[in-house]
Amino acid sequence: MHVQPPPVDAPSYMRALRVALLRAPGPGAAVALAGVVCGLAGPWDAPSSPGLPLPVPLTPALLAPLLVAAGGALALGRARARAAAAVLRAAAAAEAPALRRMLARAVTRDGFGAVAADGRVAVATAYAVRCGVPPDALPPAAALAAIEAAVGVATDAAVADPGAFEAWVAARLAAQGWTVRTTGGAGDQGADVIARRGAEGLAVQCKLSSRPVGNRAVQEALAGARFHGLPSAAVVSNAGFTRSARDLAASAGVLLLTPSALDARPPAQDRPHP
Repeated sequence: MHVQPPPVDAPSYMRALRVALLRAPGPGAAVALAGVVCGLAGPWDAPSSPGLPLPVPLTPALLAPLLVAAGGALALGRARARAAAAVLRAAAAAEAPALRRMLARAVTRDGFGAVAADGRVAVATAYAVRCGVPPDALPPAAALAAIEAAVGVATDAAVADPGAFEAWVAARLAAQGWTVRTTGGAGDQGADVIARRGAEGLAVQCKLSSRPVGNRAVQEALAGARFHGLPSAAVVSNAGFTRSARDLAASAGVLLLTPSALDARPPAQDRPHP
C-alpha cells in the first residue's frame, strides 16, 4: 500500500521531541531531580516503624533510582505527547482543506439526520502514522483534537457522540490558546475537559443531549472545578439549557455555552445570563 509522505512544512517527530524535552520537561523532571538529590545525600538509616514494618530498608540507594526512573518516564511521556500534538497541528495546518473534507466524509448520517457512523478517529490515527507519530505517543482522541484545532472543523460535524463532542470542545479551546486535556470519562468528577491559559483555569462539563440541560450539569461543573482546583467552571451543551439551569449558573458564576458560541469566541468573554 502506498503511503503519502508528510507535508514538507511539518516538523519531524524526533525533532519536535527534542524541543519538547528541552523546553517543557514538566513535573517528571522535578521527580527525577529529587532522585538525584536523594542519591547525593549520602547514606542514612531507615527510621524504625514498629507498626509498619518495611520488607526492604528505605535507603537512598533504593529511592534514588526509583525516583529517577519514575521522573524520567513522566517527563518522556509528557514530551512525547506534546511533540506528537505539535507535529499534527503543523501538518494539519498545511493540509487543512483536504483534511476538512476527509473529516466531513468520515461522519455519515441516516435519513433522519442522526449520526450513523463517525470515523474521524480512524482518520486522525491514519494521519498520525503518515506524519511519523508513534501510535502510543498520543491518545487517538487527543490526536483528533489537535488536528481539528488546526483545521477548524465545522461545529455540526463534531457533534456525533459524547466522546467526539468532548474532543471537539477540547479542540476549540485549544484553538483559542488554552492548554487542554480530556479526563476520559471515568473519574472525571464533573469535568470532561480541563483547560488552562495563563492564570485562568476552566473545568468544562460537556453535554450532548436531545433536550435542554438542567441543574445537574451546572452542579457537576462546579464540583469538577473544585475537585481539580480550578477557579472557573463551564457547561457546553448542544441542546441549550433550562431556565432553572440558567438561573443557577448565573448565581454560581458558571459559564453556559453552546457549540456555536464556543466556535465563535473565547469562553472567557462569555458570561452566564438568566
